[in-house]
Amino acid sequence: MDTVLLIINFFYRIVSTFYEREYGSSSRIIGFSKMLLFSPSSAMVACPFAMTDGVARISELFGPFEKNSSDVYERLTSRDPEFAWTSGQWMTERPGGSDVSNTETVATHDTDKHYKINGFKWFSSATDSQVCALLAKVEGDNNRLTCFLGDVDLSKVKINRLKKKFGTVAVPTAELELRDMNAEIVGPLGKGVATISTVLNITRIHSSFGSLSFMRRALHIAKQYSLVRKVFGRRLNEIPSHVSILATQEVLARGLLMLGCYACKLVGDQECHVPQTKHEHQQLLRVIPGVLKAISCKMAIGSISECMEALGGVGYLEHDVQFNIARLLRDAQVNPIWEGTTNTLASDFIRHVWKNGTAFTGAVDWFLDENLNNLPRPTSNHDHPDVSHSTSGVEQLSANNVNTLLADDEALLTELSNKIRGDWKVLQIELAERDEGTARQAIFEFGRIAIATMLIGSANRNRGQAEYLETAARWAVDDISAYTKKRNVNTFYSNYKKAINQCEYLFIYLFSFLKSLMTLSLVHLK
Repeated sequence: MDTVLLIINFFYRIVSTFYEREYGSSSRIIGFSKMLLFSPSSAMVACPFAMTDGVARISELFGPFEKNSSDVYERLTSRDPEFAWTSGQWMTERPGGSDVSNTETVATHDTDKHYKINGFKWFSSATDSQVCALLAKVEGDNNRLTCFLGDVDLSKVKINRLKKKFGTVAVPTAELELRDMNAEIVGPLGKGVATISTVLNITRIHSSFGSLSFMRRALHIAKQYSLVRKVFGRRLNEIPSHVSILATQEVLARGLLMLGCYACKLVGDQECHVPQTKHEHQQLLRVIPGVLKAISCKMAIGSISECMEALGGVGYLEHDVQFNIARLLRDAQVNPIWEGTTNTLASDFIRHVWKNGTAFTGAVDWFLDENLNNLPRPTSNHDHPDVSHSTSGVEQLSANNVNTLLADDEALLTELSNKIRGDWKVLQIELAERDEGTARQAIFEFGRIAIATMLIGSANRNRGQAEYLETAARWAVDDISAYTKKRNVNTFYSNYKKAINQCEYLFIYLFSFLKSLMTLSLVHLK
């Protein structure tokens, strides 16, 4: 029991990690690394953690707020489970989900910044939290939406019923009727959507890391299972076709995590007022969390399902908690829906691009230069197409082209760089056509370009490590399952077979580190 309490106490500090900022602008990356470990085993407590994080941020920006003579921000960011509070975020109503303009909840002015809230919230999680963020229309304010921090007093919040859901059954979700609930205005009157967008940026990153953590846990289970399960006299990790499938999931996971860490960096830089936070940063911060959420939450579903299949019949069963990929798949399914569906985020993305025009394209050009400008140039002439000057916009590199180039890091890095710059030019042309029907394709293509750009830069910094180059190539040619070969006649899948045995990935390192910390703490307690 002491061990359980210690673990709970340790991970309750996730939110505080973000706001103590012990690691400066990297505090977001450190905190979400903890979340990557914790989320699959958290019984969905990561959900109220996400909303607590978002509401802590608006409390920091627009506070101070008080409830029962307690400072809300101090409570939401506390390390002490006895003192700390959690928060809900109640947005969804009966007339519409993502379309908050149909909000029926009404706020009546009481005294100073305080209001009485009346309305009905149709899909509300963290109903046992102490506070919540919500939108309402203030009486006499021409139906404009305003953000409020509500005091969750169950004498004024009636739970009509709990929802029966496909997954996330560990966290209750309710229909709530608000009856004169006390609330304090957050931000400017009538600017509710802009105010609560701060929360949405953060909770969308939480959704993404929830999906990535489920995806990584499922992949880890599949890898470990491949070490012991024998089929036709061979272990699964000795069968090239099987390891190739696991390698594909690894390529996918690496790319998505790269984008996730970049989103954390953008938020961390803003929160810590990093000097280079300029116009380009603001443009990228506006879109990257939404892009990350759209593509990672969607792609994780297929990846987790693939890992379930990799276990065969065992993967479909739920008798053993250790192998329970089914729960991961069910719980992950909420993430493409919660905090904006994929189509909602895609529409938001293209509207922002259309509205901001050259400011946005300039920010992306800056992003490409930051990652690709230091790439080496070939020292000799190579018979490879210059895709950046292709008359058709971009000449697609294929898996076969990549095969011929893998023997020369410099040549391949240059070609991949040209390919991505060309892809961005083509996407700009397509976006200029203002076809809303292609919104989903546009956001996924932009996400791929952003991920491939960072992977190419990473491969350049890790010269000589073929898996970095291979991963970048697969994302750049838009075929993460392509079977390609690396130098010295070794095949790519054998490199990942080695990785399976060594368990050399970030979350394993972190787990070992955190396990050591907890062991030391237990020794100290004894």
